[in-house]
Amino acid sequence: MAAVAGIFSYQHAYELVRSHGESGATARLLPFTVAGLIRAASMVILDASRQQQRVPRLAAWSLGAAITATIGIHLGHSLDEHMSGRGWRPRQRPPGLYRHG
Repeated sequence: MAAVAGIFSYQHAYELVRSHGESGATARLLPFTVAGLIRAASMVILDASRQQQRVPRLAAWSLGAAITATIGIHLGHSLDEHMSGRGWRPRQRPPGLYRHG
């Protein structure tokens, strides 16, 4: 499940970066920076917890910023898809469906 979520997350970030004019290595590597920040901050927090120490503020703030960036990436991708007309559209319901009476 995590692998599938990671693939979709990478794809959304990559497409968003490409739609804003980046290409090449920048477009391919930028999605890893957010995921890497989440992983690094999580490992620092986990280590502090295991050693029964206070969580470093930088790790907590970094994790919060990375999560916010991830949400922003997915919202930006969705808005970009919606505005371009490529996004998901609900199908029209068949006639007579949910008819009362």
